Amino acid sequence: MRRRKIIMLICFVIVVSGCAIFFSLRKKDKDNYISVAQACKMLTLLNTDMNSLKSVSNHFGENSSGEWYEKYINYMLDMDYLEISQNEPDSKLAEQMYSYGDLKYFLKGRGIDITEAGKVSMNEIENVKDRKSIPLDTFVRIYDYLISVYGGEDAAHTEQMVVAITPANSENVGKWKACTSMGERGFEGISLDRYIDREIRAYVRGNEIIYVIGQISDEVTYRNVWIEYAKKGVIRAYIGGGYREFYTGGVAENVSKQIADIDICDGRVKGITVKESVIGGKVLMASKDVIEIEGYNELPVAEGFKIYKTYGKFCEAEIDDILVGYSVTKFVVEEGRICAALIASNINAANIRVMVMSTGFTSLFHNRISLTSDYDYYVTCGKKKVKHSAGEVVDFFVDSKEVKKQRIRIEPIGKDATMKVLSVEKSYGNPVYRGILEVAKYDEGLVLINDVDIETYLCGVVPSEMPNSFGVEALKVQAVCARSYAYRQLLNNAYAEYGAHVDDSVNFQVYNNVNEMEESKRAVKETYGEVAAYNGETITTYYYSTSCGHTSDKTVWGDNPADTPYLVSKTLNPSHVGLDLSKEDDFRNFIDNTNTADFDYGFGYYRWKVTMPLSEITKSVNEYLFQRYSANPSGIKTLVNGKWVCQDIRDIGQVRNISVESRSNSGAITCMIIEGTKATIRVENELNIRYLLCPRNNEITLLMGDKITFYILPSAFCYLTEYSDNDGFAGYEIRGGGYGHGIGMSQNAVSNMVKAGMHYDEILDYFYEGVELIDVYSLG
Repeated sequence: MRRRKIIMLICFVIVVSGCAIFFSLRKKDKDNYISVAQACKMLTLLNTDMNSLKSVSNHFGENSSGEWYEKYINYMLDMDYLEISQNEPDSKLAEQMYSYGDLKYFLKGRGIDITEAGKVSMNEIENVKDRKSIPLDTFVRIYDYLISVYGGEDAAHTEQMVVAITPANSENVGKWKACTSMGERGFEGISLDRYIDREIRAYVRGNEIIYVIGQISDEVTYRNVWIEYAKKGVIRAYIGGGYREFYTGGVAENVSKQIADIDICDGRVKGITVKESVIGGKVLMASKDVIEIEGYNELPVAEGFKIYKTYGKFCEAEIDDILVGYSVTKFVVEEGRICAALIASNINAANIRVMVMSTGFTSLFHNRISLTSDYDYYVTCGKKKVKHSAGEVVDFFVDSKEVKKQRIRIEPIGKDATMKVLSVEKSYGNPVYRGILEVAKYDEGLVLINDVDIETYLCGVVPSEMPNSFGVEALKVQAVCARSYAYRQLLNNAYAEYGAHVDDSVNFQVYNNVNEMEESKRAVKETYGEVAAYNGETITTYYYSTSCGHTSDKTVWGDNPADTPYLVSKTLNPSHVGLDLSKEDDFRNFIDNTNTADFDYGFGYYRWKVTMPLSEITKSVNEYLFQRYSANPSGIKTLVNGKWVCQDIRDIGQVRNISVESRSNSGAITCMIIEGTKATIRVENELNIRYLLCPRNNEITLLMGDKITFYILPSAFCYLTEYSDNDGFAGYEIRGGGYGHGIGMSQNAVSNMVKAGMHYDEILDYFYEGVELIDVYSLG
């Protein structure tokens, strides 16, 4: 009996061991393949970004449990890149192995040559049975090929990073979130914990890790991390968006609020190098490769360069956050290179740095810059400072020795002294500038920067943007808008790589295109420091020339209007009600029937029309198509195999038809379809629409019958009507109203609002609902 029990026990152990081995081998075999969930994530992020997945359909229905993979499968089903036999997907489908048939279905739907994809996989995949599961290594080879064709820096690409923090070693990061040497990254559906303190190579799109290709090394260095403190064998460091504690075994003590490198081998701290050399000064330019600091000239940026905001809530920042023209940033330097930047405080706005464009605003760059002054002036190059007499001319060329070495500073001597630029023409002749001028050389040519206080800058903006004849009260509205806009653009720091905040063209605000006027200067003075703020935050006060009688929110740019509740879509007359002009017939009726009560009524662009033959429309579309696609890829999609795809496109052939797909509540076209003989495109964003329908030399007839030609359609507040000639369909008559984007303040309307007895603060509240006026110089 006893012997029988022993035999049964041995048999049981053998069976259990056999099952364990079987399931272990099965799991190991399963690891060699890729699941539907994993494949859908990889292929989805090859095609689109994470933000686009917020609007996908829910195909899971009652099977939905909020799992990470659902949005990816939903996207693939939305795009018809995945075929399923069941009505609704579920978790079992997600866990299934992705098959060759699935891959072929995707490649065909995406318009990708299956034979080409097969060559890279070293497998004639078109001949493999559809039901066969695709090995992981084969799928990755094909994916690598797809990334080489369709990937890029702003799309799916490969990245190397060190994984520092996951939920496994910190409670302060969210689910599927990690802190890495490249910053915060998501890793949905990926096992990342085993790579902590390892350098890996991965496919990435945006901030999401798509797939870990493999480990590179377990000997890593966290470069230029912020050490919060080090005591009793423990250091607390900020890495990639989160804090982590390391046990050092006494490697570092008494280190606090400093930059350091942390060396790690096989998960253990081997050494800490503290970086103690810190410099400061006015930042003259900042790019990802070089930073120029007054008194230090240009310094290269080190590998692993980090930027931290140390005031308020500590966080990692971007290169654009290093504000040129100010001294609020300290720099940590090692061996002549900047390894970290510490933004120590907010700014107290004072000056703005403006790039002066060439004649006609054609370029940011100059081949020659010629300067003089009615006053004595200094030219400073490094430590060399030379005084020049009034009337003396100085010239700088691209190959000038002084310019090649470093930035040159030109400063007139005396209160209210100015410099004149002889190599540039404005509407009033050679422009003169207060403040300081700087000349610097770049690969594209010379740049000319005017460093000037904001109030003086506004004295050059207000008369350039609004006619002096509108009067002081109207000009005060423009002054507050211009100051608010300037402050926001100063913080945006768009031209940091050139050492400026804005340029002097319509790209930002037109500056110094006409002489300063007494009325404009008075308007600036009487609104000194005033900006429009919403919930205490200075807003970007968008403005434009003329409305069609109705303002718009930011839906014309594809933005969520809830993000800017002070920008409201409503009629621009005493009733100021909001009309729904999104339906084609309602909008046509609105444009065809003018309202003399509209504040813009009487101005030429209030209503306009232009007739364009198909041949002219074809020229405009194909001339501007690639330019607009490059500037706004998501705003121009091409129809490929029944799906709208973002792809490089330069020519759609002869235009055959144009149709309006959607309008904003204010009536502006937000989406239109243009059919050509070679391609059909979907165009979104009012600026894209206005460029592609450029009138060229076809005359635009304004409200009172005046005729002009213009390089861009006046606005997207328009409708199209076909017209015919003896040969049939010949083109479109375009009727519309307004000039500009239609968001925020209509400058021409302000003139009539003042005449109606409204004060500047009332007008500002009309255009920007719920704002208050605050002193910008008290911010900081």
